[in-house]
Amino acid sequence: MTHTNYIFVDYENVRGHDMDLSLMEGRKVEVILFFGKRQNDVPVELVQAMLKFAGQFRIEKLSVEGKNALDFVLAYHIGKLSAIDPSGYFYVFSKDTDYDPLMIHLRAHHIKAHRYGAFADIPCFPVQVAAPSAPRKPAPPTPAPGGPRKLPPPSNAAQNERGAVPSLSERVKLLVEHFSRQPRTRPKREKTLRSSLNSIFGKRLSEQEITATVATLVEMGSITISDKGVVNWAD
Repeated sequence: MTHTNYIFVDYENVRGHDMDLSLMEGRKVEVILFFGKRQNDVPVELVQAMLKFAGQFRIEKLSVEGKNALDFVLAYHIGKLSAIDPSGYFYVFSKDTDYDPLMIHLRAHHIKAHRYGAFADIPCFPVQVAAPSAPRKPAPPTPAPGGPRKLPPPSNAAQNERGAVPSLSERVKLLVEHFSRQPRTRPKREKTLRSSLNSIFGKRLSEQEITATVATLVEMGSITISDKGVVNWAD
């Protein structure tokens, strides 16, 4: 059974225009919006999205004020929901890094919780990866007065013939989505996992990029790797 993705929005820290809610189309997502006591305005676009995705939105409005009051209330609701649905994925949408120790603590207790500062970076949403672009050819040199001009060293684009490589966040999102759709193809060994990652991305990843991708999957709680290189998947 597909897990539910819960997104907790710290609306004191981010706003409706920070969220591309069209990404929710066809996704098993529930969004909980947390408003401070003095926050009374809701953008029309957000209201329209809430009507479109009826049943996938909930509002929690604080009745009291205080330093970090919203943060504590949000943390309470993560704990409450994780007890009700331990297989769920819990994402905090906020640019406030003060949530990060909480996320680490929750993951240490096998709760799949992560904070993202950009709505589109949340792994439950699809990623559109641009097709690799051909390296640009350097323009022919223009003769300089008084003799030939010394050419500059080749640019990274000219040196890199692998084409465009997805960013780390894009790679992780694509992999989570890929192995969620095809759980039987999940590698059981770290060596096989590294080889699979390189194949999925057209053998365009460097060893450093593969290592960073695997490390992020571990940090997210998507996988664990034993001392013997055995890979265990979170769901």
